[in-house]
Amino acid sequence: MTIKWILGPTGRFNTGVAKYSLELIEALQKCSSFRIEVMSYNDHGKPNSTNRYIWQFLTLPIKVIVSCWKHDLVIYQEAFGHIALFRLFNKRKTIIIIHHIPELNNYSVKNIYLKTLFAIITKLKNIIFVTPTDFTKKMLEDNMKVPHEKVKTVPNAISNSPQQAELSIEEKNILEAIQTKKNNGYTIALNIGSFETRKNILVLVNTLKELSADKVYFIKAGFAINENNKIQFVEAMNRQAINFTLLDDVSSTLIDELYRQCDLYLAPSVYEGFGRTLIEAQNHECIVISSSIPSHDEIMNGTSINIKDYQNPVSWVEGIRYAISLSEEDRSKIITDGKLNAKRFLPQNVAKSFMSIV
Repeated sequence: MTIKWILGPTGRFNTGVAKYSLELIEALQKCSSFRIEVMSYNDHGKPNSTNRYIWQFLTLPIKVIVSCWKHDLVIYQEAFGHIALFRLFNKRKTIIIIHHIPELNNYSVKNIYLKTLFAIITKLKNIIFVTPTDFTKKMLEDNMKVPHEKVKTVPNAISNSPQQAELSIEEKNILEAIQTKKNNGYTIALNIGSFETRKNILVLVNTLKELSADKVYFIKAGFAINENNKIQFVEAMNRQAINFTLLDDVSSTLIDELYRQCDLYLAPSVYEGFGRTLIEAQNHECIVISSSIPSHDEIMNGTSINIKDYQNPVSWVEGIRYAISLSEEDRSKIITDGKLNAKRFLPQNVAKSFMSIV
Protein backbone atom coordinates (compact mmCIF):
# COMPACT_ATOMS: atom_id res chain seq x y z
CA MET A 1 0.00 0.00 0.00
CA THR A 2 1.34 3.44 -0.99
CA ILE A 3 0.69 6.58 1.02
CA LYS A 4 1.46 10.01 -0.38
CA TRP A 5 2.56 12.40 2.38
CA ILE A 6 2.71 16.19 1.95
CA LEU A 7 5.44 17.70 4.09
CA GLY A 8 5.74 21.32 2.96
CA PRO A 9 8.93 23.41 2.65
CA THR A 10 12.24 21.85 3.70
CA GLY A 11 13.18 25.02 5.59
CA ARG A 12 10.51 24.14 8.15
CA PHE A 13 11.59 20.53 8.69
CA ASN A 14 13.13 21.44 12.06
CA THR A 15 9.81 22.64 13.50
CA GLY A 16 7.60 20.58 15.80
CA VAL A 17 4.86 20.47 13.15
CA ALA A 18 7.15 18.88 10.57
CA LYS A 19 8.86 16.62 13.11
CA TYR A 20 5.48 15.08 13.93
CA SER A 21 5.30 13.71 10.39
CA LEU A 22 9.01 12.98 9.94
CA GLU A 23 9.23 10.85 13.11
CA LEU A 24 5.95 9.09 12.29
CA ILE A 25 7.02 8.33 8.72
CA GLU A 26 10.28 6.82 9.95
CA ALA A 27 8.42 4.68 12.48
CA LEU A 28 5.86 3.50 9.92
CA GLN A 29 8.61 2.50 7.53
CA LYS A 30 10.10 0.30 10.26
CA CYS A 31 6.85 -1.09 11.70
CA SER A 32 4.65 -1.55 8.63
CA SER A 33 4.61 -2.55 4.99
CA PHE A 34 3.42 0.89 3.88
CA ARG A 35 5.32 2.53 1.06
CA ILE A 36 5.46 6.24 1.86
CA GLU A 37 6.23 8.83 -0.79
CA VAL A 38 6.96 12.32 0.53
CA MET A 39 5.95 15.44 -1.39
CA SER A 40 7.91 18.49 -0.23
CA TYR A 41 9.39 21.70 -1.56
CA ASN A 42 13.14 22.38 -1.46
CA ASP A 43 13.10 26.04 -0.49
CA HIS A 44 16.93 26.40 -0.33
CA GLY A 45 16.66 27.99 3.10
CA LYS A 46 13.88 30.44 2.12
CA PRO A 47 10.64 28.87 3.41
CA ASN A 48 8.60 32.06 2.89
CA SER A 49 9.67 32.77 -0.68
CA THR A 50 7.19 33.54 -3.46
CA ASN A 51 8.17 30.31 -5.21
CA ARG A 52 7.20 28.31 -2.13
CA TYR A 53 3.66 29.75 -2.23
CA ILE A 54 3.40 29.16 -5.98
CA TRP A 55 4.26 25.52 -5.24
CA GLN A 56 1.81 25.30 -2.33
CA PHE A 57 -1.20 26.81 -4.08
CA LEU A 58 -0.60 25.99 -7.76
CA THR A 59 1.98 23.29 -8.44
CA LEU A 60 1.13 21.00 -5.52
CA PRO A 61 -2.64 20.78 -6.23
CA ILE A 62 -1.90 19.75 -9.82
CA LYS A 63 0.55 17.07 -8.60
CA VAL A 64 -2.05 15.79 -6.13
CA ILE A 65 -4.70 15.47 -8.84
CA VAL A 66 -2.32 13.72 -11.24
CA SER A 67 -0.24 11.45 -8.97
CA CYS A 68 -2.36 10.78 -5.86
CA TRP A 69 -5.63 9.60 -7.37
CA LYS A 70 -5.09 5.94 -6.48
CA HIS A 71 -3.50 6.52 -3.09
CA ASP A 72 -4.34 7.64 0.44
CA LEU A 73 -2.99 11.12 1.14
CA VAL A 74 -1.65 12.58 4.39
CA ILE A 75 -1.43 16.36 4.75
CA TYR A 76 1.05 17.30 7.47
CA GLN A 77 -0.65 20.41 8.82
CA GLU A 78 -3.83 22.46 8.68
CA ALA A 79 -2.41 25.31 6.56
CA PHE A 80 -2.20 22.86 3.65
CA GLY A 81 -5.81 21.77 4.15
CA HIS A 82 -6.85 23.36 0.86
CA ILE A 83 -5.32 20.34 -0.86
CA ALA A 84 -8.29 18.30 0.37
CA LEU A 85 -10.51 20.29 -2.01
CA PHE A 86 -8.68 18.66 -4.91
CA ARG A 87 -9.73 15.23 -3.58
CA LEU A 88 -13.41 16.07 -3.83
CA PHE A 89 -14.33 13.09 -6.02
CA ASN A 90 -11.62 10.77 -4.77
CA LYS A 91 -12.67 7.65 -2.87
CA ARG A 92 -9.30 7.20 -1.16
CA LYS A 93 -8.71 8.58 2.35
CA THR A 94 -7.40 12.07 2.95
CA ILE A 95 -5.87 12.53 6.40
CA ILE A 96 -5.17 16.05 7.68
CA ILE A 97 -3.00 16.44 10.77
CA ILE A 98 -4.32 19.33 12.86
CA HIS A 99 -1.76 20.88 15.18
CA HIS A 100 -3.46 24.17 16.02
CA ILE A 101 -7.09 25.23 15.93
CA PRO A 102 -7.92 28.72 14.57
CA GLU A 103 -8.72 31.09 17.45
CA LEU A 104 -12.41 32.03 17.50
CA ASN A 105 -11.87 35.74 18.21
CA ASN A 106 -8.82 36.20 15.98
CA TYR A 107 -9.69 37.92 12.69
CA SER A 108 -6.29 37.94 11.05
CA VAL A 109 -6.12 37.00 7.38
CA LYS A 110 -4.59 33.61 8.24
CA ASN A 111 -7.27 32.79 10.80
CA ILE A 112 -10.13 33.83 8.52
CA TYR A 113 -8.62 31.67 5.78
CA LEU A 114 -8.34 28.67 8.11
CA LYS A 115 -11.87 29.07 9.50
CA THR A 116 -13.32 29.26 5.99
CA LEU A 117 -11.26 26.29 4.91
CA PHE A 118 -12.41 24.20 7.88
CA ALA A 119 -16.04 25.08 7.20
CA ILE A 120 -15.68 23.62 3.69
CA ILE A 121 -13.44 20.60 4.12
CA THR A 122 -15.31 19.21 7.14
CA LYS A 123 -18.19 18.51 4.75
CA LEU A 124 -16.09 16.34 2.45
CA LYS A 125 -16.36 12.55 2.47
CA ASN A 126 -13.43 10.20 3.07
CA ILE A 127 -11.61 12.78 5.16
CA ILE A 128 -10.07 12.10 8.58
CA PHE A 129 -8.65 14.66 10.97
CA VAL A 130 -5.79 13.58 13.23
CA THR A 131 -4.91 15.59 16.35
CA PRO A 132 -1.93 15.11 18.69
CA THR A 133 -3.98 15.45 21.91
CA ASP A 134 -7.51 14.80 23.11
CA PHE A 135 -7.62 18.49 24.05
CA THR A 136 -7.06 19.53 20.41
CA LYS A 137 -9.57 16.90 19.31
CA LYS A 138 -12.26 18.38 21.56
CA MET A 139 -11.48 21.91 20.38
CA LEU A 140 -11.79 20.79 16.75
CA GLU A 141 -15.15 19.18 17.46
CA ASP A 142 -16.50 22.06 19.55
CA ASN A 143 -15.08 25.13 17.79
CA MET A 144 -14.94 23.94 14.18
CA LYS A 145 -18.00 21.66 14.44
CA VAL A 146 -16.13 18.66 13.03
CA PRO A 147 -18.14 15.43 13.49
CA HIS A 148 -16.77 13.27 16.32
CA GLU A 149 -16.33 10.20 14.08
CA LYS A 150 -14.02 12.13 11.74
CA VAL A 151 -11.43 13.00 14.41
CA LYS A 152 -8.76 10.63 15.77
CA THR A 153 -6.04 11.27 18.35
CA VAL A 154 -2.51 10.17 17.49
CA PRO A 155 0.18 11.76 19.71
CA ASN A 156 3.60 12.94 18.58
CA ALA A 157 6.14 10.23 17.93
CA ILE A 158 9.26 11.30 19.80
CA SER A 159 12.41 9.25 19.61
CA ASN A 160 14.85 9.00 22.49
CA SER A 161 17.71 8.05 20.16
CA PRO A 162 20.62 10.54 19.99
CA GLN A 163 21.26 12.56 16.84
CA GLN A 164 24.08 11.15 14.73
CA ALA A 165 25.35 14.24 12.86
CA GLU A 166 28.63 15.88 13.81
CA LEU A 167 28.65 19.21 15.62
CA SER A 168 30.31 22.16 13.92
CA ILE A 169 33.21 23.98 15.58
CA GLU A 170 30.87 26.91 16.37
CA GLU A 171 28.37 24.55 18.00
CA LYS A 172 31.10 22.93 20.08
CA ASN A 173 32.20 26.37 21.27
CA ILE A 174 28.61 27.17 22.33
CA LEU A 175 28.41 23.97 24.36
CA GLU A 176 31.81 24.58 25.96
CA ALA A 177 30.65 28.04 27.08
CA ILE A 178 27.52 26.51 28.63
CA GLN A 179 29.60 23.86 30.39
CA THR A 180 31.79 26.60 31.84
CA LYS A 181 28.67 28.21 33.30
CA LYS A 182 27.67 24.88 34.87
CA ASN A 183 31.16 24.43 36.29
CA ASN A 184 30.81 27.86 37.90
CA GLY A 185 27.66 26.80 39.73
CA TYR A 186 24.95 28.07 37.37
CA THR A 187 21.65 26.28 36.85
CA ILE A 188 21.01 26.10 33.10
CA ALA A 189 17.44 26.84 32.01
CA LEU A 190 16.36 26.26 28.40
CA ASN A 191 13.47 27.14 26.15
CA ILE A 192 13.12 26.10 22.53
CA GLY A 193 10.45 27.79 20.46
CA SER A 194 9.41 30.11 17.69
CA PHE A 195 8.71 33.43 19.47
CA GLU A 196 5.03 33.24 18.53
CA THR A 197 2.91 35.34 20.91
CA ARG A 198 1.24 32.22 22.34
CA LYS A 199 4.66 31.02 23.53
CA ASN A 200 4.44 33.70 26.26
CA ILE A 201 8.21 34.04 26.40
CA LEU A 202 8.11 37.64 27.70
CA VAL A 203 6.91 36.40 31.10
CA LEU A 204 10.41 35.03 31.62
CA VAL A 205 12.10 38.46 31.46
CA ASN A 206 10.96 39.62 34.90
CA THR A 207 11.28 36.04 36.13
CA LEU A 208 14.97 35.91 35.24
CA LYS A 209 15.57 39.41 36.60
CA GLU A 210 14.20 38.29 39.97
CA LEU A 211 16.45 35.21 39.83
CA SER A 212 19.65 37.17 39.16
CA ALA A 213 21.07 36.24 42.58
CA ASP A 214 20.13 32.55 42.14
CA LYS A 215 22.68 31.95 39.36
CA VAL A 216 20.17 30.82 36.73
CA TYR A 217 21.52 31.09 33.18
CA PHE A 218 18.94 31.12 30.37
CA ILE A 219 19.29 29.78 26.83
CA LYS A 220 16.67 30.64 24.21
CA ALA A 221 16.87 28.61 21.00
CA GLY A 222 14.74 28.31 17.89
CA PHE A 223 13.86 30.02 14.62
CA ALA A 224 11.77 33.18 15.16
CA ILE A 225 8.49 32.95 13.27
CA ASN A 226 7.55 36.31 14.82
CA GLU A 227 10.60 38.55 14.44
CA ASN A 228 8.96 41.46 16.28
CA ASN A 229 8.42 39.33 19.38
CA LYS A 230 12.06 38.26 19.24
CA ILE A 231 13.25 41.87 19.06
CA GLN A 232 10.94 42.83 21.92
CA PHE A 233 12.27 39.96 24.06
CA VAL A 234 15.94 40.73 23.37
CA GLU A 235 15.44 44.44 24.09
CA ALA A 236 13.63 43.66 27.35
CA MET A 237 16.39 41.28 28.45
CA ASN A 238 19.05 43.86 27.63
CA ARG A 239 17.18 46.61 29.52
CA GLN A 240 17.17 44.40 32.59
CA ALA A 241 20.88 43.62 32.05
CA ILE A 242 20.18 39.88 31.98
CA ASN A 243 23.00 37.80 30.56
CA PHE A 244 21.65 35.01 28.34
CA THR A 245 22.32 33.08 25.12
CA LEU A 246 20.14 33.47 22.04
CA LEU A 247 20.47 30.82 19.31
CA ASP A 248 18.42 31.31 16.16
CA ASP A 249 18.17 28.57 13.57
CA VAL A 250 19.80 25.63 15.39
CA SER A 251 20.51 22.14 14.08
CA SER A 252 18.78 19.06 15.48
CA THR A 253 22.14 17.84 16.77
CA LEU A 254 22.77 21.05 18.70
CA ILE A 255 19.22 20.97 20.12
CA ASP A 256 19.91 17.43 21.30
CA GLU A 257 23.05 18.60 23.10
CA LEU A 258 21.32 21.66 24.59
CA TYR A 259 18.77 19.38 26.23
CA ARG A 260 21.65 17.32 27.61
CA GLN A 261 23.34 20.39 29.07
CA CYS A 262 20.29 22.01 30.67
CA ASP A 263 18.94 21.40 34.16
CA LEU A 264 15.51 22.95 33.71
CA TYR A 265 13.22 23.24 30.71
CA LEU A 266 10.84 26.21 30.87
CA ALA A 267 7.57 25.97 28.91
CA PRO A 268 5.43 29.09 29.53
CA SER A 269 3.05 28.82 26.53
CA VAL A 270 -0.54 29.98 26.90
CA TYR A 271 -1.64 27.60 24.14
CA GLU A 272 -0.18 24.50 22.50
CA GLY A 273 -1.66 21.77 20.35
CA PHE A 274 0.79 19.33 21.97
CA GLY A 275 4.11 20.51 23.42
CA ARG A 276 6.76 18.36 21.78
CA THR A 277 9.78 20.02 23.41
CA LEU A 278 8.55 19.07 26.89
CA ILE A 279 8.75 15.37 26.04
CA GLU A 280 12.11 15.82 24.32
CA ALA A 281 13.39 17.51 27.48
CA GLN A 282 12.17 14.62 29.65
CA ASN A 283 13.95 12.17 27.36
CA HIS A 284 17.18 14.03 28.15
CA GLU A 285 16.64 14.03 31.94
CA CYS A 286 15.62 17.68 32.19
CA ILE A 287 13.16 18.79 34.85
CA VAL A 288 10.24 20.40 33.05
CA ILE A 289 8.51 23.47 34.48
CA SER A 290 5.37 24.04 32.44
CA SER A 291 2.36 26.32 32.27
CA SER A 292 -0.80 24.53 33.38
CA ILE A 293 -2.65 24.57 30.06
CA PRO A 294 -4.79 21.61 28.88
CA SER A 295 -2.32 20.17 26.35
CA HIS A 296 0.64 20.41 28.75
CA ASP A 297 -1.33 18.84 31.57
CA GLU A 298 -2.44 16.01 29.26
CA ILE A 299 1.00 15.05 27.97
CA MET A 300 2.90 15.67 31.22
CA ASN A 301 0.49 13.52 33.22
CA GLY A 302 1.69 14.95 36.53
CA THR A 303 5.42 14.62 35.81
CA SER A 304 6.33 18.31 35.50
CA ILE A 305 6.40 21.22 37.93
CA ASN A 306 3.09 22.89 37.17
CA ILE A 307 2.67 26.68 37.01
CA LYS A 308 -1.02 27.49 37.35
CA ASP A 309 -0.72 31.30 37.32
CA TYR A 310 1.50 31.17 34.24
CA GLN A 311 1.12 34.85 33.29
CA ASN A 312 2.64 35.88 36.61
CA PRO A 313 6.48 36.04 36.81
CA VAL A 314 6.30 35.50 40.59
CA SER A 315 4.81 32.03 40.01
CA TRP A 316 7.69 31.15 37.68
CA VAL A 317 10.23 32.40 40.21
CA GLU A 318 8.65 30.16 42.86
CA GLY A 319 8.60 27.16 40.52
CA ILE A 320 12.23 27.58 39.49
CA ARG A 321 13.43 28.09 43.06
CA TYR A 322 11.51 25.00 44.09
CA ALA A 323 13.26 22.97 41.36
CA ILE A 324 16.68 24.28 42.33
CA SER A 325 16.09 23.43 46.00
CA LEU A 326 15.06 19.81 45.41
CA SER A 327 16.95 17.13 47.27
CA GLU A 328 18.93 14.67 45.17
CA GLU A 329 16.31 12.01 45.89
CA ASP A 330 13.36 14.21 44.84
CA ARG A 331 15.22 15.42 41.77
CA SER A 332 15.98 11.84 40.71
CA LYS A 333 12.31 10.89 41.15
CA ILE A 334 11.08 13.74 38.91
CA ILE A 335 13.64 12.83 36.25
CA THR A 336 12.75 9.10 36.40
CA ASP A 337 9.01 9.84 36.24
CA GLY A 338 9.64 12.13 33.28
CA LYS A 339 11.56 9.48 31.35
CA LEU A 340 8.79 6.93 31.99
CA ASN A 341 6.22 9.46 30.80
CA ALA A 342 8.19 10.15 27.62
CA LYS A 343 8.16 6.45 26.72
CA ARG A 344 4.44 6.75 25.95
CA PHE A 345 5.43 8.70 22.87
CA LEU A 346 8.07 6.38 21.45
CA PRO A 347 7.67 6.12 17.65
CA GLN A 348 6.90 2.39 17.62
CA ASN A 349 3.99 2.93 20.02
CA VAL A 350 2.58 5.90 18.11
CA ALA A 351 2.92 4.15 14.74
CA LYS A 352 0.49 1.45 15.87
CA SER A 353 -2.11 4.11 16.66
CA PHE A 354 -1.74 5.67 13.23
CA MET A 355 -1.86 2.31 11.44
CA SER A 356 -5.28 1.65 12.94
CA ILE A 357 -6.83 4.56 11.00
CA VAL A 358 -5.15 4.16 7.60
